Amino acid sequence: MRLYRNNILLLFIFLMTAGQVFAQFDEQFKKFNAKTKFENVFKTLTEKPKWLFSEDVCPFNVIPGFETNVEYLSEGCANDAQVCLDKCKENDGNACYSLALLVQDKKWLESDYSEALFLRACKLGVVSGCTNRAAFILNFKADDEKAVICAGNTFEKTCEKKDPWGCTMFARVLQYGLGRPKNSEKALQVMSQSCKYGDEHEACKAAKSLIEEIKKSQPKKQK
Repeated sequence: MRLYRNNILLLFIFLMTAGQVFAQFDEQFKKFNAKTKFENVFKTLTEKPKWLFSEDVCPFNVIPGFETNVEYLSEGCANDAQVCLDKCKENDGNACYSLALLVQDKKWLESDYSEALFLRACKLGVVSGCTNRAAFILNFKADDEKAVICAGNTFEKTCEKKDPWGCTMFARVLQYGLGRPKNSEKALQVMSQSCKYGDEHEACKAAKSLIEEIKKSQPKKQK
């Protein structure tokens, strides 16, 4: 009887161990599969398909009259980037935006591809896609007056649509006089929407830092 019980215990331990090994193997396989799919998608992007790379325009000029809600970020594409690429091609703005975030994270030195996806997301109504595209333009074409004006106009528009980063970036444009006259008071006003998603959101943190900078630069009132 004791031997029978010992065998049952050993069988139970074996099954538990085998289950853990299988779970680990399954998790590793999923990661490998996701990585393979992403690399295949990135290879497709490097071939610059015409539906994605047909034109490079100022995002301000392609912001549509409708808005597309963002229901998932890069994690929505992490396991199967090919699905997101296919949906993006079929005019799913969220898929374009989320894939852009994923590509930006994994291939940040090769920005052409994430930027093309951000622009397509912008055309399809994802306001943050417009803001992201404009931010790149401002950061990497700071010596191009036309590009700076494009970025500023885009931030103004996305801020009107209550995009937190759009408002923070528009405030920067106003505070530093980028492509338009400096206006610190208006910069403070437009940041009222920067904390829409809470104090821990990066757009809010950046806005708070800029607010402190503006306040410190203002002349002290005479008592």
